[in-house]
Amino acid sequence: ISAGVDDFGSFSHFEVGINLTKEGFEHIQEVGELVFTYLRLVRATPVQTWVLDEMKTLREVRFRFADDRQPYDLVNALARNLQSYPPAQVLAAPVKLPAPDP
Repeated sequence: ISAGVDDFGSFSHFEVGINLTKEGFEHIQEVGELVFTYLRLVRATPVQTWVLDEMKTLREVRFRFADDRQPYDLVNALARNLQSYPPAQVLAAPVKLPAPDP
């Protein structure tokens, strides 16, 4: 099983992928029910602030100690980021976490 989020700027896409054995495929209905039961549980569980704090700290460390980029690569990334962020935030915004929804 794998899961992940693709961020497309104005929206995000959450995807779950499951590889099944032949026996698992014979129980595909049960597998699907379990996946959606778990997703409902995740949606109903509030995000713990300590988890967000940890993620924020890790992103800040990664940003502060990132390897220097080649000038061409840096300009290319900054130009792309200007499509999504104001100029004053173009360096750090991609690694910052947005404020959680209430």
